[in-house]
Order: sequence, then C-alpha cells, then structure tokens
Amino acid sequence: MAVADADGTGERTLFSQSGINRPDDYDWPQSSQVTWSPDQKQIAVAIARPGKELGEIAVVDVESHRQSTILSIEDKLIRSLFWMPDGRNFLVNYALRTSRHHWQVGSVSYPSGTFRPVTRDTNSYWMDATSTSGRALAAVQSTFIRNLYLLPAAGTQNPSPPPLPLPLQELATFSWDADGKLFLSGDGKLVRVNTSGAGEAALLNEPGLQIRAPSVCDGGRYLVFEWDYRHGTHNVNVWRANSDGSNLLQLTTGANGEDPVCPEVGKWVYYVDGTKTQPMRISIEGGEAEPVPGSFVPNGQFAWGNIALSPDGKRLAYLAFVKNAATQASELKAVIVGLGTGRVQPPQVIALDSNLGYPPQFSPDGKALAYPIFKDGVTNLWLQPLDGSTRKQLTSFSSNDSIRMFYWSPDGQTLGVLRQKTDSNIVLLHESSRSSQ
Repeated sequence: MAVADADGTGERTLFSQSGINRPDDYDWPQSSQVTWSPDQKQIAVAIARPGKELGEIAVVDVESHRQSTILSIEDKLIRSLFWMPDGRNFLVNYALRTSRHHWQVGSVSYPSGTFRPVTRDTNSYWMDATSTSGRALAAVQSTFIRNLYLLPAAGTQNPSPPPLPLPLQELATFSWDADGKLFLSGDGKLVRVNTSGAGEAALLNEPGLQIRAPSVCDGGRYLVFEWDYRHGTHNVNVWRANSDGSNLLQLTTGANGEDPVCPEVGKWVYYVDGTKTQPMRISIEGGEAEPVPGSFVPNGQFAWGNIALSPDGKRLAYLAFVKNAATQASELKAVIVGLGTGRVQPPQVIALDSNLGYPPQFSPDGKALAYPIFKDGVTNLWLQPLDGSTRKQLTSFSSNDSIRMFYWSPDGQTLGVLRQKTDSNIVLLHESSRSSQ
C-alpha cells in the first residue's frame, strides 16, 4: 500500500505484506479494506489470509511507517472496516469461517482490539457508509437462496427450468457420485441423494462446520473433500473417507488445502493451496504434497477458484493471472496441464472471456471448456472449444441469479448447475445507546 501527496507526488510505501490472499469461497462484494483515522495520521488495513489467523487489522502510522496489529482472529474474515469519528472504534464487515456467505457487522475497539458483534441474524450485511456522527450506518441487507438444476448435457433453452427439491435448508455445494447420485453439503452435513432429491443418506454430520461436497476417487472406493475445523485446528484441509463416510483421514496439514479432485483411476489427489502459485497434489494414501509437475507458468500465479480434471483424467485446468510481456498487465487465463505423461510438457495457456464468473470445467468429450459469463445483466454457461472455434451458449437463464458451480454427471448425460438468488434491501442501522463501545 502506498500514499501520495494531494498533487500526486511524493509516493511512499507504507505497508507491504506477502502471502495475503482473498479466500475464494466467500461471496465477496466490493469492499473498503483501508480506512483513515479521523485525524488523518494513521491508516488501518483489513487483511485476509488463509491459515490460522483468518482475519487481521493492522494500523500504520503515516509519518513513521510503524505498523501494529490491532486484531488477529482465527474464526472471522474481515472484508471491510470504517474508522469511527470518535477514533475509539472500527466498524467491521465480517463473516465466520463456518458461515462464509453470511456477512455481519461488528465493532472493534481501538487500540485494545476488543471485538463485539453488532448484527446477529440470518441476513447478510454489506457496509456502505456511516453518518458523520458515527451513530448511523447504511448497509445492504441481503438474503441468499441457492437452487440446484439438473439439465440435459447439451444445456437448455428454457429460461426458467424447475429447481430440484432438496433436503437441506442451506445448500453450500454439490457434486456427483460415481453411480450418478448426488452429494450435497450444507447445514453442517454431507448427504447423498438420488437425482429426484430424495433417498437421503447422511455421510457426515458436524453442525456448524463447513464441509465441501466430495470428489470420488479410486473408482468409488474413496471420497476426498475440503473440511474446516478438525481436532482443534483452524485450517482448511483435504480429507479422505471411505465411500460410506467412514475411516476419516486428513491428507494435508498445511495452512490451506481446498477443492480436491481425483481422476477415476490414479493415485493422486489434486487440490488448491491458496498460499502457493501452482496447483498441488498428494497421494491418495497420504504423504508429502508437491506442486503439480508441468503446472508452472512463467510470470503466472494461481488466481482463484477450483481446478478441473478432464473426463479421461489426463489433463488439469486452473485459472492463473499471467503477466503480459508487452503491457506488463496481469491477465486472467486458463492453464491446461498434461498429467501422467512421463515427460513434463509446457502447459497450454488459453484466453477466456473477461466476464467469466466461475472457473472452467471440461466438457464431457474433453474438447472444450465451459464456464459462466455475465452478459446483459444475466449469467449463463458457455462452451469454448479448445480448437479456437466459436463459443456456444449452453443455458438461457433469464433471471440474474449467479452461477456458483456446475458439473456434468459421470456418464456425461446430465449437467448440474448450482445458482444463487440474492434479495437485497438498503437498511439504516442506528446506535441504540451512547456507550463508547
């Protein structure tokens, strides 16, 4: 972070921090991660990082450049903050690690760093502005509703297909079992249902914990999934279980391990580590993790989101920011890596539509990448052939619900799409007392 004089001159670097990442699984609207003190002598910075200290507030003195950490918390991500006019408190927009899509408003005292919640309900609040007195706050109050749609493999022209009835109140993620049934995660549990949404079979049940829907490994023998909070740690890591949810084994032990995927046949689990510049892999039986061979891109760095495997398990795709040699600007690209070929080959780097809304998946035949594009106020799935031919639209949704994730069934006959509807209102929150807190 740098600050310059009013005329644009005299730029000085005040704050520099490596390893800061934006956790991808949070609904992350525009945010104010920097705020000035009322006397304009200090700047506070909200820091997001994977690992133990998920949320952090650092304060930097403008003249001396001296930095101090006011708050470091393990279970809350801080999206934005406002320094209150009295100079004694921050208002912060935060989400719990176990409730990643419910943003709330809290207060942090300065300089003691004592945290207390301001809002405590099932809505999300995105802070917008405070009054000059600091006794009122304008915020966007939002409610999220997620629906799962099962569509023909080639997509649909129906603008309003019916969603699948589900046994969960708050669906977080979904994926496919090897036999064509569905895994659903939400409400602190992982269940398996048939394609009508019925026949629920509970695999894991940990109320209050975030469980990501799994990937099937080793021909259906194992499941691997991302899991928060286990055995007293506060890290996100990759876990393995038998197909019935038994015999849990933690595969990764670092600060971050997310979105694991497996080929139908093979010993490797591929996953995302938000602290690394490349996708990672680890043996399905456990051991040491390592970067995926051949996934390094010169002047590139892993961007965000999950990774995808081709149906034959021979290629991996991920998103990366790649620096343009001519302009020096970082551009979002798809990187396709060959797997298990023996000889490491340079990855294929592909340009994508700049309005991409979620990482790509391989088509059932492996000849194209599919991903959602936001266009004309609506998000729909498009298919981009790898031979450079023209993109094709797969869905024709007419509402402005966002596409959170999508996967084809193992037989390639059904396309599952998870969409999120957001209902929002502007609300004014008033101070209820004259307390200094």
